[in-house]
Amino acid sequence: MLPAWSVLAALVPSPRVLHPPRACVAPVGRQDPLRPDRPPIEPLVINAIQELLSAQAPDPAAVAERALAARSADPDYVLTGAEADRLRASVAAAATAAEPLGALL
Repeated sequence: MLPAWSVLAALVPSPRVLHPPRACVAPVGRQDPLRPDRPPIEPLVINAIQELLSAQAPDPAAVAERALAARSADPDYVLTGAEADRLRASVAAAATAAEPLGALL
């Protein structure tokens, strides 16, 4: 027969069970150290350039403004002024290079 204390110990939870181990506590700070603080702008630039190259009469300023308006609809991510300028410059450079590159192809 089992001693009474072993039966009682099996019925009463250990204090260690009531509190999670320290390893289960979420770290303070960034959750993923490999993910950048801000999302990259490159996918937005690529989509704008694709729209520019697929248009019949491309207007680089209008394409850039549509891309910026689409991004501003996302409440979780606001472009900085430098990022917006970089997008406009990239779309303008792609528009300038589109005709010579098309002629080479």
